[in-house]
Amino acid sequence: MAIDGTKIIDSDLGHDIYNEFLGLYDSGVEVADIRKKLDVWRGDILDEEEFEIFITVYALALWEIADLDEGTLNEVRRTISEKAGYRMWLKESGVEDAKEREKILNRFLTKISTPKKTVRKRKRYNPVQKLLFEDNDVVMFQVSDGSYRAAIMVKTQIVRRNLVYCFAKTSFGGDEAPTEADIRVSSVFIHKMQTFYSESQIKIDQPGIEKFWRRDKTSTNSFMLSMSFELIEHRDLIKFYRELKVVTQFKILEGYKVTGCFGYCLDFETLAARFEDLSKEISVWKREAVSLTEIEDRPNISFGRRLLSKITGGH
Repeated sequence: MAIDGTKIIDSDLGHDIYNEFLGLYDSGVEVADIRKKLDVWRGDILDEEEFEIFITVYALALWEIADLDEGTLNEVRRTISEKAGYRMWLKESGVEDAKEREKILNRFLTKISTPKKTVRKRKRYNPVQKLLFEDNDVVMFQVSDGSYRAAIMVKTQIVRRNLVYCFAKTSFGGDEAPTEADIRVSSVFIHKMQTFYSESQIKIDQPGIEKFWRRDKTSTNSFMLSMSFELIEHRDLIKFYRELKVVTQFKILEGYKVTGCFGYCLDFETLAARFEDLSKEISVWKREAVSLTEIEDRPNISFGRRLLSKITGGH
């Protein structure tokens, strides 16, 4: 599970719970049935930190629709008092972030202890008629110090009936705008994801995965690769998409476009900040850099030559 920040919804698990709850709610599912479905998550929680994320995000969604009960509220109080998140942040990031997490949790508890004045209604979403960026677009932009960064818009997906763009960070960083050649020698950040699929199935889904298995000296089981994404909803991206300039296109093999972890960006400042220090992708978040050319979806050159030969009669 990836955790991108100290806020209530700042992790893969948090986004998954929140999106599933409100996705069901907006689809017209009765709240009692949503509760039954979401309670299944409890059986999948592995540790105290994950449970803190689960119960706070679950309570937030219930509070927003004015259905937060006293039992769940007391569960939030008890969980926050146990300080699992505080200890995790203290160990992984230091006292400053640990105190920030504690402060956020206490403010959150105060907020949800009072019923929400404006109840969230079930939403209806209209389909997007025109995309701001196409799959495989490589975009560049500048961060706060004026240097450049680059990302690949790998795919779009629908979350709670809303179109979301999935941007993969590249390792590019420089004082000048990137060229197509710069992108081709850069990397993206991935996770090794354990799976119950057979090796033969993984090889079909992710061609060339064997070379990553051979390099790995720690995993005892075969794994798949999954990607780290920054997700931006269409309604948010439309406010700042002009800050992103298309450089070129780069097509990643379809099987490697699996979502491993993600963060949400509501504005350009958040997006730029996530790209400021790319070294954190490896040093803090424990992701790995993979050369783009190793997972590129390249046309079959030999097939193209054979086809051209047939057209030209071998000349």
